[in-house]
Amino acid sequence: MKPRLGFAQEVVRCVEGLNYDCPVALQPHQLLLQDFGDIEIVEKLIVWLINEEREAHHLEKSRRERAFLKGMGLSDEMKHVAPFKKGVEVLLEAYVPKRRWQYLATEGEQEESEDALIQRCLLEYGERITVIVNEEKEPTMEIQEDKETNQMDFMAQIASQVAAIASGRTSKPQGVSMRGLRRLKKNDPQAVDFDRQFQKAKKQAMKMQQDQLNQRREREEELMQRVISAPEEKKDHTEGRVGLNIQSPLHLVRAQLKDHELHVQQLIKDKTELNGKMKECHARATALDEALSAVKLEMEEVEAQTPKDAATQEHLVKLQQLMKKNEELKHEKNEFRAKCRLELETLQEQVEKLKLQVAEDASNQDEEAQRLNEIEHMHAQVAQKHKEMKLEAAKQTRAVHLKMKQIDEIPTRIELVQYEKRFVELYDEVALTLDETRKYYCVYNTIKTTHEFLEKEISLINSISENFDVAMSSKAATQAFFMQIENIIHSVQGTVAKQKIARDDHQCRVETLESKYQLLLEQERTYVNAIRQFQKECEMNEKLLARLEE
Repeated sequence: MKPRLGFAQEVVRCVEGLNYDCPVALQPHQLLLQDFGDIEIVEKLIVWLINEEREAHHLEKSRRERAFLKGMGLSDEMKHVAPFKKGVEVLLEAYVPKRRWQYLATEGEQEESEDALIQRCLLEYGERITVIVNEEKEPTMEIQEDKETNQMDFMAQIASQVAAIASGRTSKPQGVSMRGLRRLKKNDPQAVDFDRQFQKAKKQAMKMQQDQLNQRREREEELMQRVISAPEEKKDHTEGRVGLNIQSPLHLVRAQLKDHELHVQQLIKDKTELNGKMKECHARATALDEALSAVKLEMEEVEAQTPKDAATQEHLVKLQQLMKKNEELKHEKNEFRAKCRLELETLQEQVEKLKLQVAEDASNQDEEAQRLNEIEHMHAQVAQKHKEMKLEAAKQTRAVHLKMKQIDEIPTRIELVQYEKRFVELYDEVALTLDETRKYYCVYNTIKTTHEFLEKEISLINSISENFDVAMSSKAATQAFFMQIENIIHSVQGTVAKQKIARDDHQCRVETLESKYQLLLEQERTYVNAIRQFQKECEMNEKLLARLEE
């Protein structure tokens, strides 16, 4: 729980540290989702982060899915719009797209591209096929070109087969396992229109196929004219799997191989530069030849037209100087060509040597790769064994902790003695409190009884004093009054006798309880003495056992 809470606090700090304010009042405990109401807050936070972090490319997929779901939700809401009028409903039903064809898939067929699926769906609903030719020329791999040609063949095949079915030709071409389309409604009056549309689609697909073949041939010609580039570096996956920094001869060989590859690339660049320079020199030589021929023609024309004078002689001298200069340039051109040829031959020899060396390094690399595979297998076995031993140690540690916990739950002898002393003290306090409470109740009951008797006595005396004058007025009343007083005296004496009997019984009961209490005290003393003697004997036994073990 603590790591999760720490992680939630760190997330809250990161959100608070953003450049823009968070619209949700966020607390760390809400990220733990312990309450059902926290789910809505976390959802709002995630949606806000996806909308704000436009520069985060890894959230692009989530944004697209959310936009798609939002669009789908709007389309669902459109279902609850008020119904159309009857005329509008008739038009909608008349122009609703109807499926007139159905694609029959064969077993074991490969997955088709998205364009092929779209075009196939359009064919099923009787729509025309529009083909867009990609005019960009990129020197990609031949696999993509094969896919494009296969796609064109597929479209041409579908178009021809559907046209055959629409015109009534249900037989399949010989020697070809074709996937076809089946007409849902036979004898459809629109078969002629459908045949015409698919003939156009077939021609368009064939034209696109021819364009793709022409583009492929042009790419092949361009690639043949270019120089073969050096092989790309191969990532060493075995080093990433093993994860060990082993300084083996393989690293040195790879370093040398990389140096050789860089050197080969540099030589190839030099070769291309020299080829460019040679082309420039050829162009300059041809230009000079053309200029020289033009100058010669002009000189002949000038010699034929101009008279033999001093000015003409001067021009002739200049022309001779230009001719000499032209000859010198030709000589320099020939020397430069020879030099370039020699450099080209040396570079080609170096390239051949480097290719041979790269092949040898590749063979050595295979041996090192086999050795690294063995090391990787050994490391995997050791790692698996270490993992199993770690799990076993964890199980034993867990069992030891459980035993220690059980041992800690069992009280020791010292703790038991302390518990006994505390229970005795608590029992004494409770007994003392009980005795005091009983005494208080006894005093209260005695005083209450005395109070009741006194009230009765007061009421009796008051009634006697009130009726005394009336009773003394006549002799009969006096006798009756005395008879009542005697009855009262007899009842009081009977009550006193009953109370004495109850007092005597209670006194006897108290004496018997006192005698039992004394007996119990004697038993307790003997029990305590026996426990002390037993503890002493246990201590002596432990000491003797310790000596025997030593």
